[in-house]
Amino acid sequence: MTPDTHCRLPYVRDLTHLDLTPQDRAALVVYIFETGGAFTTAEIAQAFGMSVRGALSMLTRLSRVVPLVRDNGMWGMMSKRDQP
Repeated sequence: MTPDTHCRLPYVRDLTHLDLTPQDRAALVVYIFETGGAFTTAEIAQAFGMSVRGALSMLTRLSRVVPLVRDNGMWGMMSKRDQP
């Protein structure tokens, strides 16, 4: 995939044309955060064609099992040195 000028997410274009399962979306979100960067719930929702509420629900659930944190409205991976 090539970067889309309308989306700050790395290597992500409009993914709404893909038939992604919830598991597919979750895996891609974890990959995106692992490659670096911090994004808002709205940016994740836009990239994946989800509602903001749905994206927030997914990110919250993911944060229970991966070191994903929200700080000042931005989601990102917890740094390795801050992980337990």
